[in-house]
Amino acid sequence: MIGCPPELPLPAADGDFPTLFTFRKGLATQLPDPSSGRFDRLTAIMHVSDIMTSAAVVDSADDSIAQAAAKMREQQTGSLLIMDGDRLLGIFTERDLLKAVALGQDLNETRLKDTMTTDVITVTPAASLKEASTLMASKWIRHLPVVEGEKVVGVISQRDLTGVISDLLADEPEQAPEDSALVRTRRLKRIEAGDLD
Repeated sequence: MIGCPPELPLPAADGDFPTLFTFRKGLATQLPDPSSGRFDRLTAIMHVSDIMTSAAVVDSADDSIAQAAAKMREQQTGSLLIMDGDRLLGIFTERDLLKAVALGQDLNETRLKDTMTTDVITVTPAASLKEASTLMASKWIRHLPVVEGEKVVGVISQRDLTGVISDLLADEPEQAPEDSALVRTRRLKRIEAGDLD
């Protein structure tokens, strides 16, 4: 599990203090600037909770790979959390599906419990996006379940991170992405409209 993000920066020796913003659900709130008001850089601290998909798609360990693949397509997601009640047992991803196909497994007979990843890497909602993206890159994973205590509260994916990075690299990087621009919001709207590719 990843810990909490680092402390906010302190004023520089010359009195300059970076403009600080807090991000919650895609909305930026400028914090007071305790110095001269000069801005030499924008320091944006975003957390996993700001962009995670809280409605994680879950499945049973006894379901078949074919059932899981159908659910993934229907929900337009690249991963399913395998749960036993509130307990996270594993994760089944597109990569697990491709492996099963490549190995010639019977997709209607093979159960998720036999193919899912059980050593699940998780992240907390308070972790910074930098921490989450570093973890994803170092572990070669694209989906991180978000866990608070023992409870699964959502999932963050590379797609979620890419959407935020794209918005932050736009012509006006000082603006936080609007909630309607977040990938999770667009994906959920596509599902609601029945747009399944």
